[in-house]
Amino acid sequence: MLDEKLDRFDVGIVPSVWEEAYGYVGVEFLAKGIPVIGNRRGGIVEYTREGETGWVNEDASGDGLAAIIAKLVRDPAQVLEMHRKVIASRETLIRPMSDHAEEMRGIYRDLIAANAARD
Repeated sequence: MLDEKLDRFDVGIVPSVWEEAYGYVGVEFLAKGIPVIGNRRGGIVEYTREGETGWVNEDASGDGLAAIIAKLVRDPAQVLEMHRKVIASRETLIRPMSDHAEEMRGIYRDLIAANAARD
């Protein structure tokens, strides 16, 4: 259902005003092939990389966001170019949930084992 809802969008905006650990909404955009405009806040910059997956609003201000949007409105070809980059690198950007879940299980197994060894 989310996949269909995102069909109408060309760019995703993640205008967080506080430090987010990761900000999953941007990852959903990238999974769909939608480049992201993201504020330089917390983990958002782990996946919103200038020139690779989108555009970074360095000062995280409204004026900075408006400047990026205005630049893209004046030159929409940048959006298509970034979309193509995201699609081309999607396999390395987005990990399947099953891989992530297995990695998390491994981390918890290691923590449990380390804790048991201390006792």
